[in-house]
Amino acid sequence: MPWREVSRMDRRIEFVALAQQPGSNRRELCRRFEISAKTGYKWLARAVVEESGEWYADRSRRPHVSPQRSAAELEAGVLRLRDEYPVWGARKTGAACGMKGCWRRRCRPCTPFCCAMGG
Repeated sequence: MPWREVSRMDRRIEFVALAQQPGSNRRELCRRFEISAKTGYKWLARAVVEESGEWYADRSRRPHVSPQRSAAELEAGVLRLRDEYPVWGARKTGAACGMKGCWRRRCRPCTPFCCAMGG
């Protein structure tokens, strides 16, 4: 008899269906489904709040806000330079884009590239 293949979403739906039955032991269900109790209660809370939505789908881990993110113009400039000069590293690309900050590891005489880029 072959193994029954079940997707993660189907397992979540099955867990919530069993956990919502009256008299069910939720901790025991968590052990049976090999998930932590915290995760089990999180799935139950999502199922209650988002009854009609796809609560069982994986959610993005990307932060909602990235305060340290570079401006879109700077990002486009870096990508354009990377396409034009694929062998350049981070320091040279940053200098060419006019990024502020020390991009050299240690003090040394100016190179022709550095002088051309205004560094």
